[in-house]
This record gives sequence, structure tokens and C-alpha cells, in this order.
Amino acid sequence: MSSRTSISRTPIGQEGFGLPQLALTKFTPSNLLNAVKLRRDGPLCLMTERREAIWSTYAAITKLDTSILNRLIDAGMSPRVEESMSVVNNEILRRHFLELTTNFLAPFGQFFRATTPSKGASPFLDPPPLPYFDGEEFLASLSARGSGKFLLKRMKSNWLDLYRLFLKGHNFLPWFKRKRAIAEQEQLRLWRQARMKTDIRQFISKLSEVKIVDSFNAIERHLLGELQAGSANEDSKADSQKLKGDLLAVFNVLPKELLLMNPQRAALLQETPECKDLPKEPFVQTAVQFSSSPRWHPEDL
Repeated sequence: MSSRTSISRTPIGQEGFGLPQLALTKFTPSNLLNAVKLRRDGPLCLMTERREAIWSTYAAITKLDTSILNRLIDAGMSPRVEESMSVVNNEILRRHFLELTTNFLAPFGQFFRATTPSKGASPFLDPPPLPYFDGEEFLASLSARGSGKFLLKRMKSNWLDLYRLFLKGHNFLPWFKRKRAIAEQEQLRLWRQARMKTDIRQFISKLSEVKIVDSFNAIERHLLGELQAGSANEDSKADSQKLKGDLLAVFNVLPKELLLMNPQRAALLQETPECKDLPKEPFVQTAVQFSSSPRWHPEDL
């Protein structure tokens, strides 16, 4: 792409410095097409007249989309019309490239999709990791699936090279890591929200003894994280109170033999207002034990 420039020199002494003033040709769709045509003429066109253009050995992967150029409005020579038409042209171009970018990045969406606990799954466990990304596997899956109508309309057979160049570019890895970090934070938020909405009484009534012990350890870990974070906002305080109540509820239905294996936690068998109405069903003693070193104290509750 090139732009034509006419240069008029100012006599020394005028405007203070006598530097040349550049009168740039205004952008119009027709001027853009004429600039593209210079590429076809090649460097030999410089033998006949002075022109400003850029030639490169790089072979473009995408083809010129002339439909968007035909939609742009030529403002003419009126400054007032030019200002208003530039707003219209900017909006047309903005929407065009937004549509291109959205469709091009759509195949990466599966690697940024946050999940929520499935029905019957424990929201107190750690969320699963986001799908693993491998560049070669990604390109192979794209090749097998096809480019889709949107890209196929703008490219012929080299659309896969565009993705390959994007993966090798310097901007891909920072962009990908940032999107993954945002997705991971969103997934943590969704699982945290699910924990706050879980009815612990109903949840533990359907679990086996081993899973109840696992839930206890998971709830304790989340509560410890909230206490260590020490956030002063109201949401964090409410989350901590909810986890404390859930932890005490799980304590109340665990077998006493299992708790007595750890003397430091035996004090938690005392009755609490939150757990008086919970069912106390006998459990068969298992080999599952808590960690020998408690990570929090009853006073924290």
C-alpha cells in the first residue's frame, strides 16, 4: 500500500525554519485501490515518473476484500463533509475488523471456557484445569474440521497458514496467557459461587463416609485460604462465615472415632448452635485419617 505525496517548499525565512511542508493526499477508496495497483506495475514504473510505493517479497495470505472498500464513503473536498464522513468510515472499518477478529479467534474459545460444577459433583473440590493447548494438535484439528464459511469466503486454500503464522508470532503467547488467566479467575469465581449456594445438610446426606471426609478436608482448605487472604470486603466475610458453618456441619456427622485419632481436633466435637439440628448417624470406622498437624484452631471458628 502506498500514499502519494506532493511536496511544496517554503522559502527560507518563512514559517521560521524553511522546512518543507507536506500536503498528503486525502484517503479515499479509489486512492487505496490505485496504490494497490502499483504493486502490479513493479519497480519499472519508477522509470517513467516519481512515485512513492513499497514493494515486498512477502506473499500475502489473505486476499484483498474489496467489498469493504466499496462501502467506504468518499468525502470529497469539503472539510465539513470530510469530518462527518470520516466518522461513518471509521465505524464501518471498526465493525468490519471486529467481525474478522471475532471469527478468526473463535476456534481458541474452547481453551478459555470456564466450567461450573456438574450436577452431583462436589463444589468444594478444586475445579478441573482448562483444556491443554498444543499448537500442532490445534492446527491438525482445524485442518480436519475446516475453516468455516467465514474464512473460506475470504481465503482459498491457505487459511491454515494464517493460523500457523499467528501461533509463531510474538504477540500470541502473551495474548494466550492473559486470556487463560482471565478464564481461570472466572472459573474460580463460578466454583466459589457454587460453594456459597450449596446446602451442606442436603449435600452430605447423600455422601459416603470417605467422601464426607474428603469434603471436610476441601472445606477446611477453602476456609484457610479465606482466612489467609484476610480480605475486608463484605463478600469475603460472608464466604468465610458460610464455610465455617459448613465445616462445623461436617464435623457433627463424622464418626467420633475418626476425630479422636487427632486429639487437637477432638475439641470440635462439642455442640454448636449451627449443628444441633443435624442428623447424627453412626459410621463404620475407616482407615481414612486427617492430617496430624492441624492447619487451624477451634478459636478461629
